[in-house]
Amino acid sequence: NTGDFESCQALAEEIIEAWDRPVSDGGHGPDDHLTLLAYRRYADALRSLGDRRAVHFGRVAMDRMRESLGERDEYTLGAVMGVAADLRIVGDFAAARELDDRNLQLHYELLGQGHPSTLRAMNSVAINHRWAGNFQGAYDLDVEAEQQSIAALGELEPWTFFAVEGQARDLVGLGRYAEALQVQQRVLPAQIELLGEHHLTVLRARILIGAMLRKIGRITEALAVAHENYRNHTIRFGLRHGQTIYATVTYANTLRAAGEPTQALSLIADACASYRDLLGPRHPLTLCAEVNQAIVQRAAGYARDAWLLDERILPAMREVLGAD
Repeated sequence: NTGDFESCQALAEEIIEAWDRPVSDGGHGPDDHLTLLAYRRYADALRSLGDRRAVHFGRVAMDRMRESLGERDEYTLGAVMGVAADLRIVGDFAAARELDDRNLQLHYELLGQGHPSTLRAMNSVAINHRWAGNFQGAYDLDVEAEQQSIAALGELEPWTFFAVEGQARDLVGLGRYAEALQVQQRVLPAQIELLGEHHLTVLRARILIGAMLRKIGRITEALAVAHENYRNHTIRFGLRHGQTIYATVTYANTLRAAGEPTQALSLIADACASYRDLLGPRHPLTLCAEVNQAIVQRAAGYARDAWLLDERILPAMREVLGAD
């Protein structure tokens, strides 16, 4: 919760080593709920650090919890959300939707509205709607999640912030940029006070704020925010983390809008290469970054390069994302 994912990873590793042993050997046993929870927290930390091992350990945690604790156990429900997130990261959106839809239904049945885990499950389903282009459906669910969170937990709670952040991203998809900016800026001071300047949630919020400032034409402000956010992501996570790559794309687009296409071209090329290495050439984030690369190439005067790139990625985008 504090954003110290490295310490979380190290602690989880120590716990797994101590507990994932037979009781006769001083451990808790491989199927004890505390051992399984340690595996889940380990996967969560790896995921936040951009480590692809999260896919393996998240699946291990979910499968073992289902077998030992059952599908309807609260620990299992949490593990399912982690696996769904991993499926989105690798581009298997249909499987993520199937897991999340069933999981939200179980949350409503077992934990009810306003429970923190239910709110997290709602957030996960809303992300699936967003990826599928159903921005209105995502927005409606995020508004409902905010209302439930305020009623059960209060306004100054992380899950309330997540719901509001989701609304801002949904509004971006709906083309309502000024509203998205207003919604995200409304909660940013409270997020900083609660979580700190360099928490992943705060950094992610600032990416959106910088992008929306650019969208509504406030270029000077957008450039300052994008530059600072790119620097903070690089310091916090390094150049190869998924969130840093996302911040790099935003910074490159802002430089282009500010009339600095040469620097933007170098940054966007690096971002696309990093996405290809991290996620593969046909992942939606890779393809979307390459669309931005073509835009920057065109602005820098490389119209033919941009045309060739568009011709290469358009068929892949139709196959992966659909013709619409």
